This record gives sequence, structure tokens and C-alpha cells, in this order.
Amino acid sequence: MVAQSLGFNFKAMNAEQNWRELGRSLGRWEHGIPLGSGVLGAVVWGEGTEIRVSLDRPDIWDLRCTESAEGHTWARLAELVAAGEFKKVEDEYEQSYREVFPTKLPVGRLVLKSQHDHITKFEWLMERGTARVHFGSGVVELSFHPTLHVLVVSSEIPLDVDIELPDYAGLQDGQVSDLGALGYSAGIKVATEKAVRAWQPTFSGNGYNIFAKWADVSETSGKVLFASVETSSVPLEQSLNIEQARKDSLAAHRAAIRDFWAQYWEECHLKIPDHEVGQGYRFAQFLYGAGTGAGVPPLALQGVWTLDNGQIPPWKGDYHHNLNTQFTYLASLTGNRFESHLAFLEFLWALLPDHQAYAREFYETSGACVPSVMSLNGRQMGGWAPYAYAPTNSAWLAHHFYLHWKFTADRTFLVERALPYLQEIGECHRGLLRPDAEGKLKLPLSGSPEIGNNRPHSYLPTMSNYDIALVRFLFAALVELEAEAGGDPSKWEEVLRALPELQKGSIPQMNDFLEGDVLFVAKDRPLLESHRHFSHLMAIYPLGIIHSESHPEWAEVIERSMLQLDLLGTGQWTGYSFAWAACLAARLGKGDKALAYLQIFQKAFVWKNGFHVNGDFKDLGFSAFKYEPMTLEGNFAFAEAVHEMLLQSWGGVIRLFPAIPGEWQDASFHQLRAQGGYKVSAKWSGGKIGEVKIEAGGPARLRIRNIFPFGYRWSLPFSLDGQDLIFEMSEQAILTGNV
Repeated sequence: MVAQSLGFNFKAMNAEQNWRELGRSLGRWEHGIPLGSGVLGAVVWGEGTEIRVSLDRPDIWDLRCTESAEGHTWARLAELVAAGEFKKVEDEYEQSYREVFPTKLPVGRLVLKSQHDHITKFEWLMERGTARVHFGSGVVELSFHPTLHVLVVSSEIPLDVDIELPDYAGLQDGQVSDLGALGYSAGIKVATEKAVRAWQPTFSGNGYNIFAKWADVSETSGKVLFASVETSSVPLEQSLNIEQARKDSLAAHRAAIRDFWAQYWEECHLKIPDHEVGQGYRFAQFLYGAGTGAGVPPLALQGVWTLDNGQIPPWKGDYHHNLNTQFTYLASLTGNRFESHLAFLEFLWALLPDHQAYAREFYETSGACVPSVMSLNGRQMGGWAPYAYAPTNSAWLAHHFYLHWKFTADRTFLVERALPYLQEIGECHRGLLRPDAEGKLKLPLSGSPEIGNNRPHSYLPTMSNYDIALVRFLFAALVELEAEAGGDPSKWEEVLRALPELQKGSIPQMNDFLEGDVLFVAKDRPLLESHRHFSHLMAIYPLGIIHSESHPEWAEVIERSMLQLDLLGTGQWTGYSFAWAACLAARLGKGDKALAYLQIFQKAFVWKNGFHVNGDFKDLGFSAFKYEPMTLEGNFAFAEAVHEMLLQSWGGVIRLFPAIPGEWQDASFHQLRAQGGYKVSAKWSGGKIGEVKIEAGGPARLRIRNIFPFGYRWSLPFSLDGQDLIFEMSEQAILTGNV
């Protein structure tokens, strides 16, 4: 009803977008069609007579850990850095990440082969979660059942079916592959007339099974194959999920798949006039639907689409918490994918006892701290010490608990999850902070990821703006949440008052172009070169603790800091940098600049299938990085930038179309979310605000930034307060407005 009342027509909106022809050959995994059900993922690719379906599952890992060096603590790390013992830092704190495990594991693939026919076209129906492969005499259709978590393959042509396991003991290009270094035994494969199954043992008695089985009765449109992946320490003869699936008709399976995706897209969608940006946005939303679910491990670097190339996945497919997971789940809030976001938070919550132990043992404090480079079971994996052991990355994770409360206004979540989690992270940081000579609290070891990588100058003598911004956010949020929950915030207020301020200064070398103060990396440490990670700008975005509107004393510093990014250039940026820059620009109301960054991202940093890659692999001149490791955070940061252009709600004010580009004369969105528990739908028509509908999540005072023309009609009375309209919203109230 909401969509119709505001002139939205989802079916018409996506009529030109609901399929994509990808040609007759997808000879590389990197060009294949991603599918998923949260529990399982797949990439469909192939050429000639053969379809390859690379399967994946988020909980298939090798979780063996190397032993830590004796006395392996944060205090010892600080001592080694202070003494200049960087070789010992590398040996004791970074070497473990160079080991082959722990790691996410590639699973294997189905091979569907026609004996005589050839592929003529790959077709991707993204909004239906479906891939179609056309042969000369028929079509093969592949999609995941949303609750049984089996791959449903319907084929109008005869197909031979096989399973190929990763070659864990083989050679590649004459060299022992990374997978071979894991030391697994060869898998077992059994084939019958109706089925093929395989079992791959992994480590310490673990393993997994892949199943493919034909339905007993052919459908009118051909034969139906079901496939699944299940973990087990022993070979299994059958999959219970597949046996359940074989009881229903193909029509019933297609109906379940169709209904799931129709409901998914109806929950939230938008329309913008830029085709490529719109496609990138929808792809990110698709990834939430295909890659996440309640009770399912959250999206790691590659989610449920682990690269199928015979190698360990890029960065071992881990959970990187110095940017990657935080941006991966940021777009799920405004994008009305609360279930996906909550699944991420519940995963972290379940690991809280382990992270309390990590705080005691490594940081020697109370409270909790999350390893910045983490395996599926929550263990530290190592890596570049300046960011892999940075405690403040946990404060960035705590930011997600805080935002979930702000967006949902769910008091149960506030009391049972958000406040307790922030208290644990806060206790750890309170135990680590030490007064300096001026009485300001500081961390004894600080860095700014990933500035300086892991070289000696990456360790800073004073606290970085990254660390300052995160601890200032953390303790301010604790004060706010304690007060909201009726607790005593005094101990958090005491810490907050003693924290250092953000560091700024002028750069004489750049005075000809940039006269005045900018945000520094740390005290007396300006950013003097292009860099991919805007860690020094955390206070602007995503934390939003300074803004030219709410902090006018920072307005010029913020403007110059953004200008400095342009002056330093994008030579050392990666793909996600452009998406983050778009978020920064949009937060500051610079819609044209945000759009330019998004267009570069889509042009230079995505594969044919939409996945973000880190490097300018087409060599278009946007970055010195040319490599192609796929990670997901860039796709989601891209989607969040689009949200920031269309709707912002920080600071208790809903801002409609706050950074809409000048060339977007018409745009609309349906049921985006705003802080305070609001569902917001709105139209931008002919370069000005059109219809608006806002649904309350409970009784509240709604504040909307006034961009409305004289005579705009509202369904509820309002008052004026400066630039804002104020509405008193009762529980379940619906506010509408139109010209």
C-alpha cells in the first residue's frame, strides 16, 4: 500500500533490470553468476558444453591455530616497539598470519555437462536469485531454495553430473599449492545412476559432504537435480535436506523461491536515474539476501563466494575488523535489512566470553576485546601488528551495537545487548588508557590503519585521530546509553572528560593549495601521501562525531580535510576507498562529488558479475594497485553511499535527499530506515521534493529538516524549530505529505 500510494511500482521499476545477459562464455570464476541462500552460496560459470557451479558454505574452515609466543601480550608488543625491536615484532606477532591456517576453505564444484549441446547464453535474473544457462536445445535454471538450502537445478536437456573437490594434495603450475600445504587426505567420491556424492576430510576429524541427486520423476519441463553441502566428520550417504526437497514438485520450489525474493525486494527498494549506480546498489542488496541469515555465520571477506582457483582465498577469507566487517554491515541499517545486521551482532555476542578471555590474557584488562583479524571461532589470526592488535577496532564494532539501538529504538536490545556490549568494550579501553604528562588519557601504543602498513613509522608516539575518534565515540555512547537505560554514567563521563581532542594542524608543504588546518593522522603527523584507508577521518564518517552543521568550529577543517584527499590523489586508493569517499562526500551534502566516486567505482573496480575488487585491474588510471582480490566491503560501502545521498538521520533529524546530485531530477525510495525506528518513503520529482510517507515505530518527537515548498500539505500538525519541522508522533502513527 505504501509503495502504491507514493507512486512506486516495483515491477515496472525493475522491468529493465530483472535480467542481465552475460554472454555465451563465463570462462573464469570471477565472471560467474553468484547465488545464495545464506547457508549456502554458489557461483555459476563455464563455457562450451560445461556448466561449473562453485559451491560454498560459511562455516567450512580450517581452525587450527599456531601457538603464541611466550609472554605474547599487548604490553610486550609496546615494549618491543619502544625498543625498536621490529624483527621480534614480526616474528612473534605477525608470522602466524603467514601460516596456511586458520583459513576459510574452498568447498568444491558441481560440473554439469551436455554430451552434444553447447552454451549459447548465460542469463542472470538477480531480483529472482536465479541463473539461466541457455543451450541450443534447452535451458538449465539454477537457484537456491530459501529454507531447505538446496540448489535446485532444472534442465530441459540431458546432463551428466560430477563433483570436483579441491585438489588439497596436488600441484599447480609445478608448485605445491597453498591448499596442498594443509595436508588433507584425498576425498572420496561415489556415483550411482541417480546421484553423486563426495566427502572431503579436513583437519582434526572434521570434514564436509557434497551431494547431487536427481528427482525420481521428471517434470514436464525436464529433469530436476538437487545439490547441497553439509558438514560431517564422516561420509554421509544422503542429505536430509535433499530428501525433503525431492518430496515437492519443481513448481512448488519455484514458487517458494519466487515468493522469497518478491517479499525481500518489496521490503525496501529505490529508484535512481543512473543505471550503473542503481545496478551496483541492487547488487549489494542482493548480497544481503543471498549471503546472510539468522543463525548463519556473518559475511567474512568473501562471504559465501570463496574464490575457486585452487588456492587459499585472499587474506584467508577472514574477518577483518579494521574496516571490512564494519562497512559490510553498515548498509543493512538504512537499507532495512535489520535481520542481516542482527545476525552479525548476535555472532559477536555469542563470542563475548572468548573476547573477555582475550582481553584478560592479551591486553591484561577486564572487559572484552575482539581480535582485529579473526577466524570463524573468534580467535586472533595475527597480521600487521599496528592494526591486527589495535583494541580500538572493537570500539568500531561496538558502534554497530549502538547504531542498531538508534535505528530500531528497541529498548530490549538496548538493555540486553547494546549497553552490556559497550560496557565490556569500554572496560577494556578504560583499563588500557594511561594519563600523559598533561593529564590526558592515551593508549600506550597507537596507529592509524593502514597508514605506514607495518613499517616502523606506522607506530605513533601519540594517539592517532583514528584511536581518538573511536574512544571518544565509545565513551560518549556509554554516557548516552547508561542515561537512557537509567544507569549511572559518571565513570564513563570521567573518562570522556580526560580524553584528548582530535588533532589538526596546517601543512606548510601544501600552503599554496591548502592554507589552514586539516585533520592530522596524529599530533605533528599530517597525511602527506595518498592512502587507501581514511582512518584519520573517522570522526567525520562513519562515526559522525563532528559535522559542519553540529560543530561549526570544525566546518573549515572538515572542508579542507576533504580537499586534501583530492590534492593527494587516488594513486594509493583501492576500490573500497572510492565508496568510502562517496560516503564522506554525501554526509557533507556533496552529491555531485559522491556520484563521481561511485561512477569510478563501478567503472574500474568491479568484475562483470558486480563483485568489488581492490585494484584498478582494467588499468584505467585511477589507482596504482592493479591486482584483483575480491572482497565484499566495497560493494556495501557503495550501497551506503547511495543511502547517504537519499536519506540521513544522524543527530535526531531526518534529512530527505540531503546529497542528491544535480543530474538526478527524479528519484524515489520505499521503506528506507531512519534512526528512531522510522520507515521512510519519499519521492524527488522534477528536482524538488514530492510525496513523503513516514511510519513511526512508537511514540516519539519526529524532527524533519525543512526542504518543503510553501503550501506543502501534511497529514499531521507540526511546529517549527529553526530549520526543522516538529511532529508529535503517537505509536504506529503514519505521517504523509505532498505538494
